Amino acid sequence: ALEVINGSQAICQGESATLTISPDGADAIVWSNGSTDSTITVSPGQSEAYTVSLTNICGTTDTTFMIDILETPTIEVLQGSQEICIGDSTILEITASQASSLQWSTGLMDSTALTVMPAQTTSYDVLASNSCGQADTSFTITVNPLPTVDIINGGQTICEGQSATLSVETANEDALSWSNGATDTLITVSPGQTEAFTASVSNGCGSDSEVITVTVNPTYDANLELEACSGTAVTYNNVSLQAGDSQTFMLATAEGCDSVIHVSVIELPTYESDLQLEACTGSTVFYENIPLNPGDAQSFTLMAQNGCDSVVHVLVMELIPVEENLELQTCPNSTILYSGTELAPGDSQDFMFTGQNGCDSTVHVTVSELTAFTSGLELEACTGTTATYNGAELDPGDTQSFTLAASNGCDSVVQVTVLELPAFESDLQLQACTGSTAIFDNAELNPGDTQSFIYTAANGCDSTINVTVAELPVFASSLELEACTGTTATYNGAELDPGDTQSFTFSALNGCDSVVNVSVIELPVFESSLALEACPGTVVTYNGADLPAGDAQRFTLTAANGCDSIVNVSVIELPVFESNLELEACPGATVDFNGTALLAGDTQSFTLTAGNGCDSMVHVTVLELSVFESDLQLEACTGTTALFDGTELQPGEAQSFTYTAANGCDSTIYVNVIELPAYEQDLQLQACTGNTVTYNGMELDPGAFETFTFISQAGCDSVVHVMVEEVDILEESLEFFTCPETTVTYEGTALAPGDSQQFQFISQNGCDSIVTVSVVALPIFEAILELEACTGSTILYNGMALSPGDSQSFTFTASNGCDSTVNVSVVELQTFESELELQACPGEQVSYNGASLPAGDSQDFILSARNGCDSTVHVTVLELPTYEQNLALQACVGTTLTYNGATLAPGDNQSFLLASQFGCDSVVNVSVEGVEIFETELELQACSGSTVAYNGTSLLAGEQQDFTFTSQIGCDSIVTVSVLELPTYEQDLLLQTCEGTTTTYNGVTLAPGEEQDFLLTTSGGCDSLIHAYVMGVENILTNENRTICQGDSSLIFGAYQSQPGPYSAVFTSVNGCDSTHTVILATTPLPQPSVEVQASCPDKNNGAIGLQVSGGAPPYTFSWNDGAFTAGRAELPPGNYTVTTTDARGCRQVLAATVPERSLEVESETKDISCFGRKDGLITLQSDGVNITYQLNGGPLQSHGFFSSLGAGQYLARAEDSYGCRYELGALVIKEPDQLLVALPPDTTIQVGKSIRIQALANQT
Repeated sequence: ALEVINGSQAICQGESATLTISPDGADAIVWSNGSTDSTITVSPGQSEAYTVSLTNICGTTDTTFMIDILETPTIEVLQGSQEICIGDSTILEITASQASSLQWSTGLMDSTALTVMPAQTTSYDVLASNSCGQADTSFTITVNPLPTVDIINGGQTICEGQSATLSVETANEDALSWSNGATDTLITVSPGQTEAFTASVSNGCGSDSEVITVTVNPTYDANLELEACSGTAVTYNNVSLQAGDSQTFMLATAEGCDSVIHVSVIELPTYESDLQLEACTGSTVFYENIPLNPGDAQSFTLMAQNGCDSVVHVLVMELIPVEENLELQTCPNSTILYSGTELAPGDSQDFMFTGQNGCDSTVHVTVSELTAFTSGLELEACTGTTATYNGAELDPGDTQSFTLAASNGCDSVVQVTVLELPAFESDLQLQACTGSTAIFDNAELNPGDTQSFIYTAANGCDSTINVTVAELPVFASSLELEACTGTTATYNGAELDPGDTQSFTFSALNGCDSVVNVSVIELPVFESSLALEACPGTVVTYNGADLPAGDAQRFTLTAANGCDSIVNVSVIELPVFESNLELEACPGATVDFNGTALLAGDTQSFTLTAGNGCDSMVHVTVLELSVFESDLQLEACTGTTALFDGTELQPGEAQSFTYTAANGCDSTIYVNVIELPAYEQDLQLQACTGNTVTYNGMELDPGAFETFTFISQAGCDSVVHVMVEEVDILEESLEFFTCPETTVTYEGTALAPGDSQQFQFISQNGCDSIVTVSVVALPIFEAILELEACTGSTILYNGMALSPGDSQSFTFTASNGCDSTVNVSVVELQTFESELELQACPGEQVSYNGASLPAGDSQDFILSARNGCDSTVHVTVLELPTYEQNLALQACVGTTLTYNGATLAPGDNQSFLLASQFGCDSVVNVSVEGVEIFETELELQACSGSTVAYNGTSLLAGEQQDFTFTSQIGCDSIVTVSVLELPTYEQDLLLQTCEGTTTTYNGVTLAPGEEQDFLLTTSGGCDSLIHAYVMGVENILTNENRTICQGDSSLIFGAYQSQPGPYSAVFTSVNGCDSTHTVILATTPLPQPSVEVQASCPDKNNGAIGLQVSGGAPPYTFSWNDGAFTAGRAELPPGNYTVTTTDARGCRQVLAATVPERSLEVESETKDISCFGRKDGLITLQSDGVNITYQLNGGPLQSHGFFSSLGAGQYLARAEDSYGCRYELGALVIKEPDQLLVALPPDTTIQVGKSIRIQALANQT
C-alpha cells in the first residue's frame, strides 16, 4: 500500500516542490526522473507530471503527481484613460489573468470594472496580485467643463425702424451663434417687430443659451371716424371739426413713437316718425311723462340714439270696454270654482277682468243645481283574488262606495260588497337580462314584469301563482377611437371609418349583454405651404425632388398624429441683380476690382455671385481724381487718447493728415476721435431657496445685489449690477388607483393602496420639485346568485356543473380591472310523488294519460312538474261492485218530499234501482228523516276594535250571536255567527336608489340611508305597518389612459385638451345612476435635438453639422429640408438648414442650423521701387487670423506676409487659413520710376584760361 505524504501541488515560477511517499511492502521505488528515494525535490520550468513506480514480487503499481506552475498576474486594459463631460460617469474596465485579488485606489476590491464620476480631472490606480506577485496600472479621467453664456447688454425697447445693440459674455465654448446667424459676442439688430434673439454656445459636453427680447413699439397709421349732427361740430385733439370735415393729426404714442391719425367726421341725419297709442274710454295714457286722452294728437322732439334730434308725432286711439253673461251648473252640496272663487248652487256674482285690448271686461256668473243618484251591488271573489268594479280592485270582504258621474255630471253612489270565496296564492321570482325574456308556463315575461297565473284548485276556486321577473343589468360604456381622414380604426375585428358610431355586444359576468358604444374621431390632415428660392435656370431640392425656379408641387408627409401632412412647395425665382459702381484713381494710376487693375477713365462690366446665390452684374467706372481724401474715425474711452501716426488725439478732437500716395497724388486723412461710453447694465439671476448662483466666479445668495466692472470689447469699463432672485421649491400631488392587495410602481417604487410617499426631483428651473404620491384602492365587487336544480341533476354555470346544495365562488375581472366575485348556490327542487285512485266497473277500463287501465290494475306515470322536475303519479283502478247506497233524506215533520218521482213522508223507507255515475248498477235505499230544527255555525272576520255586519247587525271583533232563518227545506235554521279578530301585520321593505338622489314610497321622498314606518291598510281592511329602508346604489367609475406628444391635443368629451391630467364627465348608466368616466391624459416629451456646426470655406463645400438628440423615445429618424435623412451632415455649402427629428412615438421637433462661410480680412500694403533698375519693392500682407499662410504669384506658402526684393510688376496675392480655405486677395502693383537720362552738348574746344558754360539736360527733376 502507498501512503502519500506530500503529493500534487502548485508552486510559483522558480520555486521547488517536495514529493514524499511512504511505500509499504514495496521492494523497489523508481520515479519518472530516475530517483529511487521515497522523497524527491523538483523545480520544473513549467507544469509537469511525476510518476512513481512501486515493485514487489506481486507486481508493479504506478502513481502520478502533478506539479502546476503559477504565473504572476497580468492586467489587460479594456477601457482606460478617457475624456468625459462634467457630471457624466464612465467605467474603467480591465481583465486580470492569474490574479487572486484586485484593489482599486478608490478602495473597491475584487472587481474588474470601476464606475467613476469625478468633478475634476482625476487619476485612478488598480493593483492585481496573487501568491506569486502583483501587477498595477494607472488611468486618467479628463473632465471637460460645460460652456456658458451670460447677457451683458440685454432686453430693450425701440421704435419701429430703430436698431438695438446686444452683447453677451461666453466661456468654455467651441462655437457661438445667434438665432439670426451672427457669431460675434456683440451684434446690432433692427427687427421689424418684437423678436427674441437667442445666443447659443456649445462644446463637446453640451450647450447653453440666453434669450434677449427686443420689444419693437409700432408706429401707427390709422383712420378714425367721428360723428356729428348736421350743422354741428366735434372736437379732436383741441381742433374743432365740422360734419363732413377730414384732417390728419401727427401724435406720439405712449411709448414715444410717431402715430398718424386720419380723422373724418360723418354727418348724422335727424329722424321723424309717427306713433299710435291706445287708451280705454275715460282713461289716459302717458308718453314722455305727459298724459294724453283718447283722440289727442301731439308732436315730441327727442334725442335719437345717434345724439341728434328725433321728432315723434303721437296719436291716441280710444278702446271700448266689454260686458257678457255666463251660466254654470253644479251638483247639490258642492261648489264650482270660477276665477279663484267658490260658488254654490243658486249663487250669482259679477267678475271684473282686463280684456285683450287692456280695458275692463265684466262677466255676470249664475250657478244652478243638478240631481244625484244612489244604488247597491253585491260581488263575489275567491280568497287572494279581487273583483273589479269601475277599474278598482276589491278584496273579498271589502265594502266600498263608488261615486260615479251620472249623465248630468253629478255623483252617482254605488255601495259594492264583495263576498269571499277561498282560494290559493303563491309567489315566484324569475330573472332575465335587460332586453330578454323569461319563460313561465309557455308565457314570455319581460324584465320587471309581474304576472299572475291562475289555475283551478281542487275546491274549484282559483289557485294563483304571482310571477315576478327581476331585471339583471346590462352594462354599457363608451369608447372613443381616432383615425385619420380616409383610413379606418379596428375594434373587435371590425373596420370603422372616421365619424362611424357602432355598438358591440359582449357577455357580462351575470350572463347579460355588455354593450360598448364605439365612436371614431376623425383626425385632421394637416396642409401647409413652403416657399423656396432658386435662381433662373437652376433647381432646388426638397424631400429628394429637384424643383426648377417657378415650379410648384405637393408633397405628402406623415404628421405627428400619424396622418398625412401635405406641404405645398413653390419655388420663387430670384432676381438677377445689376448695378453700377464708380471707383476713383489718380491720373495714370490703377484701381483694383475683383482682381482686375483698371486705369483711371476705364469702364468694365463684372459678373459676380449675389447674396441670394444668383449672378450679379456690376458695371465699374474708374473716375480720375486729382487728390485722394478720406475720413478716419477712431475711438477712445473717456479720459484716454487715441494714437494716429505718432500723434495723440483726445476724444472729440479732429485733425487732418496729408501724405503722398504711391501714384504721386495727395492723400488727406481726416481723423476724428469718437468718445466711447462706459456701459452700465442690470442683470437679474435666479437661485433656488437655500442655494447660490455663480457669476464671474463669485457665489451669490438669493436676494444678493453685487456690482461687477468688466472691460468691454471697445476696451472701456462695463459695469454690471447683478441681483439674485429667489426661486421657490415646487410641490404637487399625484393620485393613482389600484386594486386591493396589488401595487402601483412610481419612479421604481412599488406603492400599495393607502400608501402616500414623497418623491424629490429637480425642476426645469433647477430647484427641488416634490411630488406627493398617494395610492387609492379601487372597489372590488361581490354578488350572490341563487340557481335551482332538480334532485339528482346538475346545472351549468361558467362551464362548471353544480349539484343541488353546492355553493361555489367564481372570480372574474370587473370593468375597473379588479376581482369581481360571484357566490353561486344551487337550491334543490323537489320531485313530486302522489297517489291517484280511479274506479271502473268489473270488466271495464278507465283511461289515464293516454293509457287504458282495467279495473283492479295499478301503474306509475312520470310527468313533468311546473318546476321542471319529475312528478310521479301512482295510479290505482278500483273495481266497483254493484253499487248499493243508503240515502237519508230529511223533511220537516208533517210534510213530504219527492225522490225519483216517488212521494215519501218522514219515516218512509224505499229502495230504488238506478245507474251509478260510473255506469254500474246502483241500489239506493232511501229513508226519510223528520227534521225539527236546522242549526249551523258561521265564522266572520274583523280587525281588532272594529265591527262586521251580518244580516243587518253590526258585530264586534270577538263577538258571537245566533240568527234564526228558514232553511232551504222550509224548516227553521239557526246560524251561530262568531266574529274572528284579525291581527295587524308588520313587515320590512328594502328600497334602492342612486347615491345623491331620492326615491318615493307611498308619497314620501326618501334619501339613501333613511328609514321610515308607514301605516297602511291590508287586504282584510286592517292596519299594516311597513318598515321601509332605502339602500344607496353606488355610482360607476371608469378610467381610460391616453398619451400624446407634448404640444399636441386630444379630443376628450367634445373638446381638444393638451395639458396632462385627469378629465372627467358624468353620464347616466343603465341602472339610472351616475357613471363617471375619467380620461387620464399624459404627454410624452418631445425629442431635443442639438447641433454642432462647422463653417464652410468660400472656395469649397466642406461645412458640417453634427446632430445629437436627447429626450423623447429612441430610435429617432431625421428629415432635412434638402431631402437628406442622416443624423450628421458633411460637405455642405454655406446656408440655412432645417432638420425634423421624429422619435419612436411619432413626436417631432424642428431645429434650424446655419452653416456660415469662413472669411478672412487681410490688409495689404505695397512699396514701389526706389530707383530705376533696383529690386527693392515691398508687399506686406497682414491678417487678424491665426496660423495664416501667404502666397504671391503661385509661389510657395509662407507663414508671414512680408515679401521683399520685388521687382516692378503685378502680383496676385493669396492667403490660406488653418482650415485649408483659400482667399484671393487680388492683384497688387509695384511701380518703378522712369530711368534717369542726362543729355550733354557736343564736344568742343576752348583756349586755355577761358571758360565755357556747359548745360546738361535731364528727363527728370
